[in-house]
Amino acid sequence: MNGETHSNSDIYNRINALEKENAVLKERLEAHMIYTEKALAKTEDQLNTRLESMNQFRDQLRDQSKQFLNTSTYDANHKLLETKIEEKYKLLETKIEPIQKYIYLGIGGLTIINVAIGIILHFL
Repeated sequence: MNGETHSNSDIYNRINALEKENAVLKERLEAHMIYTEKALAKTEDQLNTRLESMNQFRDQLRDQSKQFLNTSTYDANHKLLETKIEEKYKLLETKIEPIQKYIYLGIGGLTIINVAIGIILHFL
């Protein structure tokens, strides 16, 4: 009988030891779960911050692209400016033509007077 109680007490001691070890493991597991939940929450916050930054950048690019001039608008406006410049150039040419005639006549007349004065001064 003494052998049976001894083995029963050994069993009870072993069960107590296992229950204590189980409690320690349970505490460690709970602590690890809490740590994991905190790490997960922190990671989610960082991911949300990063995604928010990406969305802001995407919105900024979208706003910028709306302000860019597309090629069809540029080509149309460029052609319009070329046409206006050509019209102004032709108008300027038509206004300068009569003035050029008077300028050439004036220069020619001054040249004749200069030559005449040179000849007169040579013979005097």
